[in-house]
Amino acid sequence: MVCIALVVSRVANGSWPDVLDDLFQSESPVSYPAVGLALWVAITSVASSHLSRPYRYLSRWLMTLGGLAALGLGVTSPTGSIGAVALGLAVAAAVHVALGSPGGMPSLTQVQAALAGIGIVAQPYEMVRRSGVVRIRARDQAGDELDVKLYGRDAWDGQLIVSLWRFVWYRDAGPTLALTRLQQVEHEAFLTLLAERRGAPVHSVVAAGADQIGDALLVIRRTGQPLDEVTTPLDDSLCDHMWQMLATLHAARITHGAIDSERLFVDGGAVSLADFSAGEIESSSTAFLTDRAQLLATTAIRFGTERAVEGALAALGADGLADVSAYTQPAAMSPRLRRDLSAAGLDIDDIRAAAVAAAGAQPRDLQRLRRLTLGSVVMAVLLFVAGSTLITGLLEIGFDTIFDALREASLPIVLLAFAVSLLSRPANAYALVALSPVKVPLGRLIVLQFAMNFVNLAMPSTAGRVAVNIRFFQRNGVEPTTAVAVGALDGFIGFLGQLALGGSILLFGVGSVDLQVDHTFSLDAVGSLLVLLAVVLVVGIAVIALVPALRRKVVEAFVALRNFLGPLLRSPRRMAKAFCANLGAELVGALTLFTVLASFQQSVDLPDVILVSLSLIHI
Repeated sequence: MVCIALVVSRVANGSWPDVLDDLFQSESPVSYPAVGLALWVAITSVASSHLSRPYRYLSRWLMTLGGLAALGLGVTSPTGSIGAVALGLAVAAAVHVALGSPGGMPSLTQVQAALAGIGIVAQPYEMVRRSGVVRIRARDQAGDELDVKLYGRDAWDGQLIVSLWRFVWYRDAGPTLALTRLQQVEHEAFLTLLAERRGAPVHSVVAAGADQIGDALLVIRRTGQPLDEVTTPLDDSLCDHMWQMLATLHAARITHGAIDSERLFVDGGAVSLADFSAGEIESSSTAFLTDRAQLLATTAIRFGTERAVEGALAALGADGLADVSAYTQPAAMSPRLRRDLSAAGLDIDDIRAAAVAAAGAQPRDLQRLRRLTLGSVVMAVLLFVAGSTLITGLLEIGFDTIFDALREASLPIVLLAFAVSLLSRPANAYALVALSPVKVPLGRLIVLQFAMNFVNLAMPSTAGRVAVNIRFFQRNGVEPTTAVAVGALDGFIGFLGQLALGGSILLFGVGSVDLQVDHTFSLDAVGSLLVLLAVVLVVGIAVIALVPALRRKVVEAFVALRNFLGPLLRSPRRMAKAFCANLGAELVGALTLFTVLASFQQSVDLPDVILVSLSLIHI
């Protein structure tokens, strides 16, 4: 993209432009075309077909407003802006032509030829694209309805991105990542055939394979109508039949992973499941409970919350329904199911509350994800304040000043410092992996550590880190007491690492810092503080002992804390991993600062930089 812009600028202006000035300077109009704007248009246009609708609209608005802002600020001329947009769109179109786009759709004639390529004679008559896969309705020579899924090059690209995203960021995100079209088709066909062999009510596989041009196809014989297409009133007994169907599927040790009204089929008094693209075999307990939570929400949409909970209670029993209630939350629902709940005006929290009440169990204190809460308002205010502070600080310094300062630094060493700085986040994330009582993807924990940068603007200390860790683990289904323990333990181990690192430097005298010790220090103040703490502790114990409700909560919290800490304390290896990871993160932070200083030809001993870095954390 940049190379093409350089060539266009050379042809239009007769000289080669300064790319750095074009991208970062704003003192005068840049040369034709505006390279920065063209780069943004190209990136946005290429990625647009891989994004959901809200993000596509957002990116287009940002692209339009960016072009207008560039004109208003005098960063570019009207012709430079128009040329940049045209160049960006041309480059994006070339990328789509060369590498394919998930927006690509074959014609019905091409679909018919592809079906013939795997030995199926059928007439396709309807075609849509969902989640990067072309889905076709067809009719064979006997008049039977067929559902066809076609993974062409373009459609497969989009599906692969979705699969990669879920594989990296979600626990129990579905099947093993499939990197080819045939692997995706084979996975779904295998699970469907296995479920049918073991007696589960599913649709039958007609054919699966690839045609001569490499498009992978899966052909399923449809039975009945999807639940979302049934407009006539349904008999209440179908709700029980759906739970019986799911029980049969789970007895075969198979989970579906995406139950909703589009994949549940009704044929008279019988029900069946289709589309096992997200299914698993010999799944974890989480996958089974997620299936049940999805079916509970689906039946609540169609039969009402009361009837849905009644059917679930009859099928699962009180204990089983109580277990499912913990997974009745938006994170367990498919995107289609979340849209259906919203369209039906149902709150997933209300369904969960009804399930808990029917089971006669104590409500589990899980995170309630509402659109507007006091916490979200406070977070929005903090984001605004932090963003305003950061932007104001940058404007006071001046971008030109920052750019001029970077010109004096060694660019390769600056890039090296940036690369080194990125290593501290995975180190902190690995410490949480060692301490976490639940399986959390490493990628999600790394993003959590990057989010700490925002927290450090308002609270640059261990306390802020503990608070964010607690909130994060609560959102991942960890009980509040255990979440507090994870955050506090990680913060405490991190503090121990800082003490060990700073104490070693001071103890062995490897730095040049000279500590002036006050020999007139008295222990009287410390003694008074200890007495005060002892009095507070005795009063607290007495209050807990005399108030039954408070005593019960404290005992429950103590039991939960013991259950969490017990396995950790019996596993020195996990504790050592957390300690070493936190220690490594502190060293990486200091090494980053050392490398930045080296880029400006500043000679400072590494032990001194480490001490300064540790001191900044607690200022």
